[in-house]
Amino acid sequence: MGAKKTAAQIRRMQKRAAGRGEDYTPPPPANPPLTAENDTTEAPETPNALQELRAATKADVSSMNAKERRHHKRKLAKLAEAAGVEDLDTFIEAGRDGDDGPEEEDADGSSSGRGRKRARRLDGKPPEINNPYIIFVGQISYSTTSQAIFDHFQKELGEDVITPASAKVRLLTDSKTKKSRGMAFVELDDPKVMYDCLKLHRTHLNGRRINVERSAGGGKNSERRKLKIQNQREQQEKMMSNTVDNILEEYRSKGDLQEGELDDGVVGLFKRHSAHVVDAAIQEYLEADGKDKKKS
Repeated sequence: MGAKKTAAQIRRMQKRAAGRGEDYTPPPPANPPLTAENDTTEAPETPNALQELRAATKADVSSMNAKERRHHKRKLAKLAEAAGVEDLDTFIEAGRDGDDGPEEEDADGSSSGRGRKRARRLDGKPPEINNPYIIFVGQISYSTTSQAIFDHFQKELGEDVITPASAKVRLLTDSKTKKSRGMAFVELDDPKVMYDCLKLHRTHLNGRRINVERSAGGGKNSERRKLKIQNQREQQEKMMSNTVDNILEEYRSKGDLQEGELDDGVVGLFKRHSAHVVDAAIQEYLEADGKDKKKS
């Protein structure tokens, strides 16, 4: 097969053939250009945003310079938005591979293993929670397990509310020592249950007063994330304050407490504790007050 002729060569050949009274037909190209009609190759699959996000979270950030890290961070934020992932930090914690991230202990007490950080339900089956509502649990003791956290929530809110199918506890552990980092995430499938769980803020578990707050999502130390955390905490404090006011009003309506009987200092102290603790404290106060009245 001869070499491919250029357009100039073809024009000269046609001109010479015309001078002889002949027609010149250029040879067909060895590799005709692909068109919609003759292209039989299969187009490669285009990864969706979620797949791209998973791949991007596995990048070695330690080898990047400052500019590359900023670019990578912006890329993650755009992919997370496109994939509909609201909590980027949790997504990274739950799904990235390697040794640089914390491992998560499942609710049955077992570790997911190196490079596998997807938690399991209590029955051992993969979780079926779609678009979960996530709360953060902090200030837990290092000896507290995922099962203990699950049992605490189930005991306080009821077995019909907290079930293995509706709640998934992910205890964050150090990838090297496998020890607890003193914090966990709880994924729930119902927004109402999430707000019920927030009532366990400042309850006691294994001798520690734990924090139960809504997850603030990705962004690390960004101003947007800090503002979001501040707003959520203010909302939670307001909710707790209203709950205490409702408890006190209920006791007043029954005649157990008089208006102004508890000073502002005591009421303020109540508002720093869970509703369960407040109710128990009032009951103890009323019992002691009754005994004092009987003695007098």
